[in-house]
Amino acid sequence: MRWFKHDSDAHRDAKLLKVIRKYGMEGYGLYWHCIELIVSDLSVDKMTFELEHDAELISGDTGIHAERVQEMMTFMVDLGLFENSGGIITCLKIAKRLDQSMSSNMNVRKIIDKIRSSHDSVMIESEQIRREEKRREEKRKDIHPAMDTDLGSRNTTTSLNGSAPKKNSGAAPASKSAETWNLYAGAYRHRYGVDPVRNAKVNRQLCTLVDRVGAEAAPHVAGFYVASNRALYVQASHCVDLLLRDAEALHTAWRTGRHTTETQARQEDRRANTAQVFQDLLQEEGNGEPT
Repeated sequence: MRWFKHDSDAHRDAKLLKVIRKYGMEGYGLYWHCIELIVSDLSVDKMTFELEHDAELISGDTGIHAERVQEMMTFMVDLGLFENSGGIITCLKIAKRLDQSMSSNMNVRKIIDKIRSSHDSVMIESEQIRREEKRREEKRKDIHPAMDTDLGSRNTTTSLNGSAPKKNSGAAPASKSAETWNLYAGAYRHRYGVDPVRNAKVNRQLCTLVDRVGAEAAPHVAGFYVASNRALYVQASHCVDLLLRDAEALHTAWRTGRHTTETQARQEDRRANTAQVFQDLLQEEGNGEPT
């Protein structure tokens, strides 16, 4: 097959964002390279969605060391971007992207129809299972709310290895901001090599961030913030205080893909300071005694 559908905002996908945070554009490029290899092998006699190239072949194509290719592929399999069955790497979700317009071959078009129908039924079943698991998880949290709070008074950092957080009556429930925390912490760890501090205050701030920019956008905004090289953010080690302070501005920057440069930031600060000076002068003049 010569081409396939590719969303223009694929780089904003939560799973791909995790790949970018961990491996940069090297990981992002590897993902799409593998997708292209799989799609290019699709034909009327071969609709397996299998990646036939191994780490060494991909290493030769991309110039990335074979061990690093293996590491990144394992990470992407763990994220669910690919499947691994007995050492065979596949990407079955490509079936959802197939379209009859991709081929003029009538046999291929018939196969695409069958694959899409089969894929949709499988995805519906998977979605039902996912919703049931989510319902059970929410019920568990209602019964054991203490298991979903974090130790705030001791500044304990929560890891992403699945360990249960400790109880703290002052901490906000983890369920609301969990995804935002995961992406923020992952990006922070990638940038600084250490885990960010998580406590009751941070939990509340992240919950407020979700309220202000929305649950879907909040994780992306948090990751975008940590990637910013604005001096103010870097000097503050990308603390959550500034993330919350500039939430709406960061949301706009993330949606437009525009990182504010330091020069732009200084210009904006100067404009804000100048406006404040004029405001103060006008207020003083308005409060002055008549002459």
